Parts: sequence; structure tokens; C-alpha cells
Amino acid sequence: MQEKWADISEDGHPMIDWEEAVSNAMAFDNGRRDYDSSLGKLFVAIQRMAFERGFEAGMDAKNPIDRLLARTMGNA
Repeated sequence: MQEKWADISEDGHPMIDWEEAVSNAMAFDNGRRDYDSSLGKLFVAIQRMAFERGFEAGMDAKNPIDRLLARTMGNA
């Protein structure tokens, strides 16, 4: 039986095994077209888009500390 790598918790939060999601997305890019590879590709695309929007918002911030944290991904 295949284990779930993406699910919704009882309180409505997504629970995603990101290592498996990336692996499935890469399989999609290599030509595998099944449910898991398509879902992995979708999750990775959404995550990347969300990251880019957050990064852009950080770069547009007026506070120089906020811009610094955006540039260093919060590791300043």
C-alpha cells in the first residue's frame, strides 16, 4: 500500500512531505504522467510562486531591516 505524502490535518492545515513532492515533480518533468507526479508538480509550482511573492514583498518593504531579512531569507 502506498503511503500518503500529502494530506489535510484534522484542523484543516496541509501536511506535505516536501521531499516526496519535489521527487514527484521531477518525475513529472521527466515524462511520468500519473496522479502523484502531477500533484507534486502542482505543489512545487504553487510553493515557488508563493516564495517569489513573499520575496518581492520583502524587497518592496520600506524598513531596511525587512529588506535585509528578505535578501538573506531571514538568516541575517
